[in-house]
Amino acid sequence: MLTKLTNKLKRPNVLIAVSAAVVIAVAGLILITTHASGFFAAATLKDGVLSGNATLVADVGASSGQVVQFNAPATPPPSGGGGGTGGTTTKSIKIMPLGDSLTQGGVNANNAGQLDASTINGYRLDLLNLLTGYTIDYVGSWKVGNAQLADQDENGFSGACIKVSPCGGGTLYPQTAAWITAEKPDLIIMNGGENDFSDHTLTEQQDATNMESWIQLCWTTSPSVKIIVTGAPWHDTYDSLVHTYVSNLQAQGKPIRWVPYGSNIGRIDGTHPNAAGYTTWANELAPMVRELFP
Repeated sequence: MLTKLTNKLKRPNVLIAVSAAVVIAVAGLILITTHASGFFAAATLKDGVLSGNATLVADVGASSGQVVQFNAPATPPPSGGGGGTGGTTTKSIKIMPLGDSLTQGGVNANNAGQLDASTINGYRLDLLNLLTGYTIDYVGSWKVGNAQLADQDENGFSGACIKVSPCGGGTLYPQTAAWITAEKPDLIIMNGGENDFSDHTLTEQQDATNMESWIQLCWTTSPSVKIIVTGAPWHDTYDSLVHTYVSNLQAQGKPIRWVPYGSNIGRIDGTHPNAAGYTTWANELAPMVRELFP
């Protein structure tokens, strides 16, 4: 008996190896299931934002259509982080994209009822990547986008009107104050007015007055919020009236800027931007954001 016991004790390396393998397997399982901190597992979903050394990727087999893919270890990021591509954080900005189909993204009139995969992120992904040195949190009441854009929140609605009701995509003005109160944005990027002309009795002056009222509603609800107003693809008189109104407010020192929706923005269907058009639009928005948040 003593000889057998001695022989068993001569194999400690086998026992240690087996034990170590079990411990490592259990520890790995705990790390994944608890989202423990570290470069492999620092993935936290908050308000649609994926942080840490992980990527949100599409997976039709998942209930949400997305899964977290853990990446290889990386060099620890600098404190803060940047907008879309890194850098030292100087400002944190909550941005509410607010408007119609141009803001929503993914709309192609040639394929009505289907979201266009090439434009589904609108200007938001390009703008995020341009705003290095900022931490951007998009806010809104719903999500539109693909796995490239982790933070998909917005208030862009295809077919929406400013004040005309009924309107195919809903009427924005009556809901705006509640959205601002709930989300507390620092910046609103707003567009609208084209769909209001579905009311054929509406004049361009009346539509411009509705836009002016909508802008003022934003400040009545949140006096410190900053605003970027973007132009319209059609109805030049309306566009010019709103541009003049915004420019006058800016001259008075109000925190508001104008970005045109010009012919240089490529179109997928004559109205809505194509992918390159959204990139152009984002390149025009980014300097205005930096002006408002120096």
